Amino acid sequence: MKFTLTEEQKYIQKAIREFTRGEFDEDQILELLENRDFPQNLFRKACKLDFVGVGYPEEFGGQACGMMEQVLVIEEFCRKDSSVGIALGSADAGAEIICAWGNDIQKQKMLPGLAKGKLVSTVLFGDVDAREDGRPAAILTPEGDGTFRLNGNADFVMNAERADVFIVQAQIGADAPTADCAFALLKRNTPGVTLQALGEKLGIGVIAWHHVILQDVVVTEADIVRPADEGRGAMLDFQKIHLLRIAAMFLGIAQGALDMALRYAKQRVQFNRKIGEFQGIRHKLADMYMDLQATRALVYAAAEGHLHDHGDLHDLLGVKLTAERTAMHLTDEALQIFGGSGYMIELPVEHFYRDARTLRALSGRTVFQKDVIAQAIVGHLT
Repeated sequence: MKFTLTEEQKYIQKAIREFTRGEFDEDQILELLENRDFPQNLFRKACKLDFVGVGYPEEFGGQACGMMEQVLVIEEFCRKDSSVGIALGSADAGAEIICAWGNDIQKQKMLPGLAKGKLVSTVLFGDVDAREDGRPAAILTPEGDGTFRLNGNADFVMNAERADVFIVQAQIGADAPTADCAFALLKRNTPGVTLQALGEKLGIGVIAWHHVILQDVVVTEADIVRPADEGRGAMLDFQKIHLLRIAAMFLGIAQGALDMALRYAKQRVQFNRKIGEFQGIRHKLADMYMDLQATRALVYAAAEGHLHDHGDLHDLLGVKLTAERTAMHLTDEALQIFGGSGYMIELPVEHFYRDARTLRALSGRTVFQKDVIAQAIVGHLT
């Protein structure tokens, strides 16, 4: 099945694919994983070729591309290597908030640096899964002199020890309505910002997680991003973009797992035959292919629909969960095709398997997300 892409989209896809094939070296990536190092050199090269920030406005260092182009970039990154792909795809996390609601000064201050690899950003937002009222984890308290005090905390923050910019979702005033939120832009070394390492984790070894504590952090009005509607719909819009980017990561991981399984099945000899000749293996590969194509059609359709504001939150949650399920299934099937060798750290299929599961943890609770979908399609029965 061929998916209809514009000439520009085909060019971007081809360029990214050539870049990953030429620059993503398996031995170097294995060394990065062993040393828990961020792929800084690959990040800089990707930025130099304008592969980061493709959705930013042109006047701020971007390519002014849409969601479909962003999905293609992230998919190709993660297809070649899940760990490095996720790292490159999340190095400018939250930049869409600045693009959508930041003023020109804030955009000029942040976006060119993020696009050129001179800055790394991360997002701190409330654990809505655990909060019945969905309030942000941080509160901005006006001081009356044009400054604010920011207090709160966030768990599982990616790249906190490396990020130059923290983009913090915050409620303005403890008694304000839930919808009255803004985003504070902080430097990592701002007084009152404390990082607590969370230790080793299952996958995505090139990115560390931290617990971030914000205690009486002074924020000026110049560093507050205020959505035009005082936050109403702002987090919803951000969530939609976030879900599509995560879905693209899962899609790339699933494609990468199939790529590896196919290569191995064509090369591995058992009982004097290539294992790809055995019906059991062939049927596994056929099922993997069918699942992948169905998922790609769904993700691409959602990305195209985003341009026209098509797709409610529950639909995009369904897209993300479908891509997640496909990646989980295909990495598991690929590991089975590799057999015992697939469990060895030296082979990429092993960390693809782990990374898919860790990315699931980063993308929110499945139970909560299914509750949102069920509420939308079933509604209240009592």
